[in-house]
Amino acid sequence: MVEGFSELVQASGISVPARARFVGRFLGYTTFGALTFGLVCGQLGVLIGLGPLIPFAWGSWFGYTLSSISFLRAEFATAREYVRDYPRLLEYVLRTEFSWAQLPQEISVDQWAEGSLPRLSWCVLASQSCQVRAGGENIGGYMADVEETVDKVATKSDPGAAMGMKSRVQVAAHSIQLEEHI
Repeated sequence: MVEGFSELVQASGISVPARARFVGRFLGYTTFGALTFGLVCGQLGVLIGLGPLIPFAWGSWFGYTLSSISFLRAEFATAREYVRDYPRLLEYVLRTEFSWAQLPQEISVDQWAEGSLPRLSWCVLASQSCQVRAGGENIGGYMADVEETVDKVATKSDPGAAMGMKSRVQVAAHSIQLEEHI
């Protein structure tokens, strides 16, 4: 459901920031979970004579809690996967888009993100920016090509080339998405 809306927004050509994408997916996921549990518990409350409102409230709270935990586990797993598979790309995104993360120059992103919840949450946002979608699937080969290109740009001394990399990656990702839909 949430992925379908994300694809609709992507097809329109609107660029959605990683934080907004995360918040939208979180709200959709937890709202669905909370309402589902709430409605089921409300109906059960009616059947056993407790009334619909209190069981609905308890069920909604329980559904929201379970949905939040499930969503965050999935996002942390994706971030860990990106740290493991695409460390240079994630490092590039953290340094250019999320400078508030304060990633030190002398540490790699996999060492930096290890064992720290705040740092892992920065990696979740960076992984949202790294995701390229076509038909709902990540394009592994394209991500590897981008990883290699970012590595080449990072070794150059021209900072202008590195700064323009983000826009070139977004244009390439958009053209791949259009080719997949045609």
